Amino acid sequence: MKKMYITGMAVLILSLAFVSCGGDDDEGGLPATSGKITITGLGEYVNKYIYATGQINNGATIFNAGGSNGSNVRITGDSINLKIWTFKSGTLSNFSESGSGGLAIYIFNSATDYPGSTPYALSSVLVNFTNGDGGSVEFTAIDLE
Repeated sequence: MKKMYITGMAVLILSLAFVSCGGDDDEGGLPATSGKITITGLGEYVNKYIYATGQINNGATIFNAGGSNGSNVRITGDSINLKIWTFKSGTLSNFSESGSGGLAIYIFNSATDYPGSTPYALSSVLVNFTNGDGGSVEFTAIDLE
């Protein structure tokens, strides 16, 4: 696979990303959340790392897919289940919103990379949330060269 680069794109990071590594009660001290999404089509990226962020309702709610250890999560199979928190009043809180919006999904070589870093692959999808549940979306890489 060719390495992909973000060109001419500014990325604003409004909060930390946290990706779910465990069960429903494994939130590593983060507030409980009903927000969740499954990302499929990741088989080609096993042993890479994933991060996702987005907004719904015309930017009224900004959210980050997140996990218990505060870093990107290693991809171990074709799909991954992410928990989602929203960033309100300077803190992470439960994501239980309904609406549609964009989700940017980043694949990195390292657990410590972030959206200002050069991703290995990038995808952008439209997600429809119902009470925080984004269902399942497929990762399809965008060629940014």
